[in-house]
Amino acid sequence: MKIISPKIAVVGAGHLGFYHIKHLANNKNCTFVGFYDPDKKRSKEVSLELSVKSYDSLKNLLEDCDAVHIASTTSSHYRVASDCLRQNKHVFIEKPICSTTDEAQDLIDLAKKKNLIIQVGHIERFNPTIVLLKSMISEPSLIEFERLHEYNIRGTDVPVILDLMVHDIDLCSYFFENDSVVSISSLGSKVMSNTVDVATAQIKFKSGKSASIKTSRVAQNNVRKLRTYSDQLYSVTDLILKQVEIYSFIKKPFFTPSMISRKIDTPKGKREIFYEKFLPDNQDALLNQINSFISCIKLGTVPIVDGLQGLGVLKIAKEIESQILQKNE
Repeated sequence: MKIISPKIAVVGAGHLGFYHIKHLANNKNCTFVGFYDPDKKRSKEVSLELSVKSYDSLKNLLEDCDAVHIASTTSSHYRVASDCLRQNKHVFIEKPICSTTDEAQDLIDLAKKKNLIIQVGHIERFNPTIVLLKSMISEPSLIEFERLHEYNIRGTDVPVILDLMVHDIDLCSYFFENDSVVSISSLGSKVMSNTVDVATAQIKFKSGKSASIKTSRVAQNNVRKLRTYSDQLYSVTDLILKQVEIYSFIKKPFFTPSMISRKIDTPKGKREIFYEKFLPDNQDALLNQINSFISCIKLGTVPIVDGLQGLGVLKIAKEIESQILQKNE
């Protein structure tokens, strides 16, 4: 169902919802109609700060729009998205898609029946640093992810697997395209909240490739890094510093005259290794993600991260959570 000039609304005006509202209110590619949040105090604050309309109910909001960004709590995703889809609205759902895989599948089935779009907010796909890395590293055999955050009570209503680790689970799908998972091994623990706060997972794929993911929301410092290992090539990507470092025994086409080379001792004797640090374009990942959703609505195309991919990430995340809880019983 194509819509040339979509009218878009937001449900949820919390931390993430605020930025969705801010970007949409100033977006020339759509018409932003307003937002709904059950917290009347918060609604008034956001409405005044951003000079946007606040609706008093989801029902009234749905009467005025073609599509909805759902940035409410994870536990409410299914209920809100179901209402939107039944009213023939395209939906953008912040990650994770739902609390359970059954809920996610139900939304996918409903959207398919009504020929509507579901896009899931796995924002790292739109991170310019990740996009830069993917353009240079096409087929890694191993990826190590490290995502550590200082403690913040926001988000602790769900385990860290659904709060943070889902980003890196989705990046596995991004880098290991069309590869199926054959085994998952996980460990984790509750530390500061009633849900899992620290988790590690080893994921192996049918091709023989693998991923190692380490996630914590009770760290001393924030860390967001990933390392890729390929034949003759190794990379270190820092998503906080926004840089990609490449080490390679082969002079790749993407190296520039600024690259550094030196001789090092290896089991095969002295070899030349090439090194360069790459910086991405200065782009806003959330804005890129929002514009991609708008484009899908206008053209009737499938989102980069659709409902099925969001479900795939959730299945892996729930298996990791289940293993951790069973081991800690």
